[in-house]
Amino acid sequence: MIGYNPDEQVVRWMEIASSGEYHDHKGHWHGDEIQFEPLPYTISGTKMREYFTASFPSPGKTLWKWTVETSHGNQIVELTGSRSSASAG
Repeated sequence: MIGYNPDEQVVRWMEIASSGEYHDHKGHWHGDEIQFEPLPYTISGTKMREYFTASFPSPGKTLWKWTVETSHGNQIVELTGSRSSASAG
């Protein structure tokens, strides 16, 4: 779930993992992207820190970037999306 809190001027991204854990990401708009604060958490005794950015570089396009830091190294995920134009025939 994603929403905007006008009192705090913060974008909030709530997620629930398959492990049953939930994360509450808080971010701020900077130009065409939302930069979320680093989120520390622990899964099965392993400490992690997640960095998350969502950007909207042009109308109809999005870019989502996650980096998860652990003592075993970093995992990076980048997703892109675009709106397709479908014409009725």
